[in-house]
Amino acid sequence: MEKSYSRKHVASSMAWRFGERILAQLTTFIVSVVLARKLSASDFGNVALLMVFIDVFNVFVVHGFSSALVQKKDPDTIDYSSVLFFSLFVAMLFYAFAYFAAPLLARMGDALLPALFRVLALRLPIGAINSVQHAYVQKNMDFRKFFFSSLIGTLLSAVVGISMAYSGYGAWSIVAQYLTNSLCDTIVLAFTIDWRPKLVMDLQRLTQLLKFGWKVLFSQLVHVVFQRLTTFFVGMRYSSSDLAYYEQGQKIPGIFETNVDTTINSVLFPVMANAQNEPERLKLMIRRSIQTSSAVIWPMMIGIAVLADQLLLFVYTDKWLPSTAFMMIAAIKLGFEPAQSANLQAIKAVGRSDLYLKMEIAKKTYGIITLLVCVRISVLAVAIAAASQALFSAVVNGVVNCRLFHYSITEQADDILKSFLLSALMGFAVWGAKIILPYSVPVLFAEILIGVAVYVTLSYIWNKSQITYLLSIMRSFRM
Repeated sequence: MEKSYSRKHVASSMAWRFGERILAQLTTFIVSVVLARKLSASDFGNVALLMVFIDVFNVFVVHGFSSALVQKKDPDTIDYSSVLFFSLFVAMLFYAFAYFAAPLLARMGDALLPALFRVLALRLPIGAINSVQHAYVQKNMDFRKFFFSSLIGTLLSAVVGISMAYSGYGAWSIVAQYLTNSLCDTIVLAFTIDWRPKLVMDLQRLTQLLKFGWKVLFSQLVHVVFQRLTTFFVGMRYSSSDLAYYEQGQKIPGIFETNVDTTINSVLFPVMANAQNEPERLKLMIRRSIQTSSAVIWPMMIGIAVLADQLLLFVYTDKWLPSTAFMMIAAIKLGFEPAQSANLQAIKAVGRSDLYLKMEIAKKTYGIITLLVCVRISVLAVAIAAASQALFSAVVNGVVNCRLFHYSITEQADDILKSFLLSALMGFAVWGAKIILPYSVPVLFAEILIGVAVYVTLSYIWNKSQITYLLSIMRSFRM
C-alpha cells in the first residue's frame, strides 16, 4: 500500500536527519583536527590513496540495490533479505580480491600499504549489512534511528582514533576510526530497527530490483571512479603531501555541504518515490528542496571561501596553509551540489535510472577530459577543473529536469540566484572586516558573526519565506 507523508512528518524527518549529520560531522571534524595536528601529511595521503580502491569496490556492494529498495513501492522482508545476502556475497568476493592483491600496493613506495589495505577493506562486508539497514530506515522515514546509531558510532570511533594517534600508531589511527564508526553504526541499527533478515535469497526479486538498480549502480560507479581518479592521478603524479593538501582543502567545505546534501536527499528520495505519479507535486518538491538547500549552503560556502586561510590556521595550524587555494575552490564547487542532487533524486524517484545513467556518462566524460588536461599542469589546475565540472553538471541536470518536470531554467536560476547574491553580499562584508582587522581567534569568530548577522538580515528582507520554512524545520526537531 502506498504511503503518504504529511508535511510535519517530512519536516520532522529532515530535522532528525540534519541533527544526526551535524553531530556526526562535528565529532568527525574534531577528530580530523586532532589527527591532522598529530599525524603527518603522508599518513593522510596514504589512507586517501587506499580509499580510492575501497570506494570503487563499495559501489558494487552498497549502491544500486539499496536505491532500488527505497524506490520500490512496497518492499517486503524477502526483498530486504535477498539484497542483504547478495550484497554480502559480492562484498566477500571483493574483500578476497583486495586481500590477495594487497602486496602489489607496496610498489607505490610504502611497505605499510598492503597491511593497511587488508584491514581497511573490512568496510566492504560491514557496508553490505549497513546499506540494507539504511535503506529500511530511509524507506520507513524513521530517521531517529540514524541519529542514535550515528552518534554512538562517531563518539566511540573518535575515542579509538585519537587514542591510537597519541599512542603513535600513525595511519592506523585513521583506519581504526573508519572501521569503528561503520561497525558501531551497524550494530546499533541491528538492535533498534524492526526488520530482521530471513535466510532467503529470491533471484526473481533480485532480478526485478536489478532492472532499476543496475543503472543507478553503474551511474554511481561512474561518479565514484571519476572522483577517485582525481585523487589517484594527483597521488601518482605528485607527492603524498601534495595529495594531502588537496584532500585537506576539501574537508571543511565538504563537512557542511555533506550535512545539507545528505539531510535533504535521504528524506527527499522516499517522499518523491511515493509521489512518482504526481508530476506537479514532484516539481514543487524539487523547487522547495533547491530553494532551501541554496539558502543554507551558499552562505556557508562563500563564508568558507573568504575565510579559508584563517580557518586553516585556526583549525589545522600553519602547516596546512598550502591547502588554502584548494579550500576556496572546493567551497565554490560544492555550492552547486545540493541543487544538483535534488534534480537527480527526482529522476531516480520516477524510475528514470536510464536517464540518470546517461547524464552521469555525459558529465563525467567532460570531467575526465578536463582532468587529463589539467593534471599535467598542476594540482591547483586539477581543483579548478573539478569546479568547472560541477558547473557543467548543474547545467546538464537543469536542462534535463526542464524537459522532464517542466521546471524551466528561468525558474531554477531564480530559485538559486537569490540566495547566491545575498551570500555574495555577505561575503563582501566579511572580506571587508578581514582586511581591516588583524587576524586573531576572537577576530575570526567576530567575522563569522558578522557574516551570519548580515546574511540573516538580508534574507529576512528579501528572502523571508525561506527563513520561515527553515525555522519550521528546526521546530520539528523533538526528542
